[in-house]
Amino acid sequence: MKIGEKISVFKEYVLDFKYLLFDLEKTKIDEWKLSVKLKVVLSLLKEVRKQNFGENRLKEIIKLGREVFLSKDGLELLKRIILYVYHTTNMNTQKVKNILSETITEERTIEVMTTAERLILEGELKGKLETAINMFKLDIPEDLILKATGFSKADLFKKDKNGFHLEKLRAKKENRKLAIRTALKMRDKEFDLETIERVTELDIKWLKRFFKHISSRERQQG
Repeated sequence: MKIGEKISVFKEYVLDFKYLLFDLEKTKIDEWKLSVKLKVVLSLLKEVRKQNFGENRLKEIIKLGREVFLSKDGLELLKRIILYVYHTTNMNTQKVKNILSETITEERTIEVMTTAERLILEGELKGKLETAINMFKLDIPEDLILKATGFSKADLFKKDKNGFHLEKLRAKKENRKLAIRTALKMRDKEFDLETIERVTELDIKWLKRFFKHISSRERQQG
């Protein structure tokens, strides 16, 4: 088969499309023949980071997509839009609630805001928990961790939704300290490295570095 014949055989399977690049800033989206969903999304992307973006402009965008947002499939889109607004602006919860109440039904407003507030709260808690874990690993005192994160002691050591438990981390840390103390005592009694590794379950490479560091300090002090 010749090359020309091969091309004609596969021609119908080759995607025929072009990329259309445009500057949203200079585009009049209202003049385009687009679906309402796409108009809403593009309008938000175009306006949300402008300094003058506020309640009135958000209200206009929500009104534009009102019929879509009230449909069964539109709920998820509305949730995403509200979360995006939260993450890119300083608009507070009450203002967003008021806008939604004025432009769509009260029932849909409650559905959207309940989900949005829960997701925002979960994100904040996750960030605080990660901060607490990192501080704990750095041996920062618990009272400072509590002040930095705003957690109570009970909150700090209770099990979270992912199964992570700071109590386990604390216990693991204490076990490691005990293993290190045991390793030092065994070294003083001249046990070999392999035996110390088996008893303490500490990594042998780490033990070598640790004992070398201890020996160096002892020489300096002696």
